[in-house]
Amino acid sequence: MSLEKKFIKQISHYLTGHVFSHALGFITFPILTRILIVKDYGLLSLVTTTMTLGLSFAHLGLHQSLIRYYSDFQNRKDKSSLFTYYSTFFLSSLFLGICGSLLFLIAAQTFLKRIVGNEAAGILSFVSISILLGCISASLNSFLRVEQKTKLFNFLSVTGRIVSYGLSFIFLYFFIGGLYGFFFGSMLAQFIFIVFLTKYLFKNNRIRFQYFSFPFLRQAIMYGLPFTMLEVSHGLLNFGDRYLIQYYLDSEALGLYSAAYTLSMQIVQIVDYPILSVVPIIYFELWADKGSEAVQDFLKNTLTYFAIISFPIMFGIIAVSKELVVLIASQKFAESAAIMPFVVIGGLIFASSTFFSAGLYIHKKTIVPATAMLISVLINFGLNYILIPKYGITGAAIATLVGYVSYVLLIIPIAFRYLSYTPDFKALGRYAVYSAVMLLIIMQINLQHGPTNLLIKVSAGIIVYSLMILLFEAKIKKIVSNIFSGK
Repeated sequence: MSLEKKFIKQISHYLTGHVFSHALGFITFPILTRILIVKDYGLLSLVTTTMTLGLSFAHLGLHQSLIRYYSDFQNRKDKSSLFTYYSTFFLSSLFLGICGSLLFLIAAQTFLKRIVGNEAAGILSFVSISILLGCISASLNSFLRVEQKTKLFNFLSVTGRIVSYGLSFIFLYFFIGGLYGFFFGSMLAQFIFIVFLTKYLFKNNRIRFQYFSFPFLRQAIMYGLPFTMLEVSHGLLNFGDRYLIQYYLDSEALGLYSAAYTLSMQIVQIVDYPILSVVPIIYFELWADKGSEAVQDFLKNTLTYFAIISFPIMFGIIAVSKELVVLIASQKFAESAAIMPFVVIGGLIFASSTFFSAGLYIHKKTIVPATAMLISVLINFGLNYILIPKYGITGAAIATLVGYVSYVLLIIPIAFRYLSYTPDFKALGRYAVYSAVMLLIIMQINLQHGPTNLLIKVSAGIIVYSLMILLFEAKIKKIVSNIFSGK
C-alpha cells in the first residue's frame, strides 16, 4: 500500500469514528444546556477544565513517549523487548494515576477550595479517581494508535462515548442525581472500557514487573516531561480565560462564552483530530525506515491536504456561526456567535503546528514547544487582562486567536532548524481564494427561516468549493477518482 493511500485510509478511519463521536457531542450539548441551570453548566465546565489540567500534570507526558519509542522497540531483533515497552508504560501509568488521584484529592480540599468554592471543591474531590482512570486510558488508547488498530480505536471511541453519556444521564436522572450522578456515570463507563482494553491488548503482550525498566522509564520521562508543561500550558490557553471572564464579568457571560467555545472546538476537532492522530505515527515510522527526505515530502503533502479542508471551514464559519449557535444551543446563546470565527480560525491555525514541529519531536527537543506554549499563554493572559474589561467575551476570543497564532509563529523558525521543507504556497493561496469566493457566494443567501438558511448555506458552500477544487486541482481530482475507483 502506498504511503499516500495508507495515510488517507487511516485518516478515513479516524474521521469516521470522530464524526460519530462528535455527533454525540452535538446531540448531548443542547441537552445539557437545556436541562442544567446556568450555574450548574458553569460548574460542569469548571470541574472538567480542572480535571483536564490535573491529568496533564499526572501522566508526565508518558503517552507521548509511548508513541515516540514504539518504532524503536518494534524494530529490534529481540522481540521480548516489546514486553519491556508495554510493561514499563502500563505499570508507570498505573502508579502515576494513583499518585495523581491522591494529590488531586488533597488539592481539592485545600487551596482549590479557596479558588473555586466549596461546592466545586466537593465535586472535584468526588471525581479525583478520574485522574487514575485517565492515566490508564491515555496509555491504552496510545497502544492502539501505535499498533495502527484504527478501526478498533474508533469503534471503542464511539461506543465509549455512547456508554459514557448513557450512564451519565441515567445516574443524573434516576440514581445519584445532579452533577455527581453525571460524573459517576462517566467514570463507570471509563472503568468498563479500561477492563476490556487491558484484557484485549495484553493477551499477547506480557505485563510483568520483571520486564519493567527504570532506565527506559527515565528516558521516557525525559522525553515526555516537557509535554506536561506543553499540555498544562495548552489547557491554560484553552480554558484559563474562564476564570478571568468570571472575575471581570459574571456567570452569564461565562455561560455564553463556554457554550460558543465548546461548539467551536467541536468543529475544529472534526478536522484536526483524525489528521493529528495519524501524522505523528507515520512521520516517526518514515524517519526510522526512510529518513528525513521521506518525512519532508510527507509533511509537505499532508499540510496541503489539511489546508484544503481547513480553509473553507475558516471562511465558512464567518457566514453561518449565528444560525449554528441558535440551532444547536438555542436563541438565548445567539449573541455568543460573534466569538466563533476567532476560536475556529485560531484552533485550526494551532492544529497546523503539527506539520511544522515534526523535527522537534523526532530529535526529542520537546522543551521547545513547551516553552513556546508557555510564552503563548502569557501573551494570552496579558491580552485577556486588557481586552475582557473593554470588549467582554469577544475580547477573550481575540486573545485566544492571538495566543494560538503566536505559538505557531514561535515554533516554525526553531523547528525548521532540525527538519525543514518548503510548503506549497501556491496551492495554499489557491485554496484561500476558493474559500473566499465560497464565502462571498453563501453570504448572499439570507432566508427568514434559520435552520433552512443554515442548511442551504452549508450545502451551497460545499458544492461551490468542491466544484472549484475538482475543476482547477488536477492532483486532488486524481486522488478522489482513485479513491472511488478503489485503486
